[in-house]
Amino acid sequence: MRWLRDKVTSGEIFASAVPKFFSSFALAYDRLGEVRWRRGEIGMKFHPVKSFSERTKPKDGFTLVETLVVIAVIGLLAAIAIPQFMRYRSEAIDAEMKSDLRNASVAIEAYYAKQSVLPASLAEIAGYGFQPSGGVTVSLVIVSTTSYTLNAATPGGTQPSFTYDSTTGSSH
Repeated sequence: MRWLRDKVTSGEIFASAVPKFFSSFALAYDRLGEVRWRRGEIGMKFHPVKSFSERTKPKDGFTLVETLVVIAVIGLLAAIAIPQFMRYRSEAIDAEMKSDLRNASVAIEAYYAKQSVLPASLAEIAGYGFQPSGGVTVSLVIVSTTSYTLNAATPGGTQPSFTYDSTTGSSH
């Protein structure tokens, strides 16, 4: 039988030339690549049996460990980015309040230069180019005939409000 197996594997004898008794067996290769005889149907063609790793389905997805590593990296990036984003947002709100104070003071000074008197309310300086930002509340307090203070307030900044003093020209 070994002789027949060697002849068939070398190609000297074809399946049709194998005697009827041996034709009910088929050649198969096991996982180590050795030729083995396997009983099969008459007229069955010779074919190699694939190894275990060749028979398994290829990977179509990610493993649990790979998924957990990706989630951990995303969580780490979010832990770094979210506080930074909140700080930038607060600083932007502060800059918006300070900008409204500067714009209102320029409009008040333009009104004073033209009218020689300070405006009684912020509505009077609307024609001089002042429009408060959305969500920012600006209030005007007349201290004397030539000085005033402005207050800008909105939630979400690093501090609740900023004040501009016309005598010093600074906001705090």
